[in-house]
Amino acid sequence: MEKNVLVFTNKPGRGSQSFRSRVTISTNGDVLVKRINEGSQGKMYEMLFQTRHCQLGKGKKYLRLLMEIPLEEGGAYMAQCIEEEGAEIIDHLKNYRY
Repeated sequence: MEKNVLVFTNKPGRGSQSFRSRVTISTNGDVLVKRINEGSQGKMYEMLFQTRHCQLGKGKKYLRLLMEIPLEEGGAYMAQCIEEEGAEIIDHLKNYRY
């Protein structure tokens, strides 16, 4: 059985690190973790559309929507951004052809 996971390691003196990896679990219970170096398999997502706080990307199988709104702005501002920029993304997707 093979699964792609995000592995977090904590090495003494180096702080926390994270990386993508492929985990293979064999039938006898052995586990093999192989690190996947970022960019070694090409870009993960092609950027399709971007607003001030949102990015819409296309991968091999999935669309990815990333929203980054500073917490210090407050809930009302966050809701307004999601409402306005979400509408822009929806309009873009209605006209998008795969």
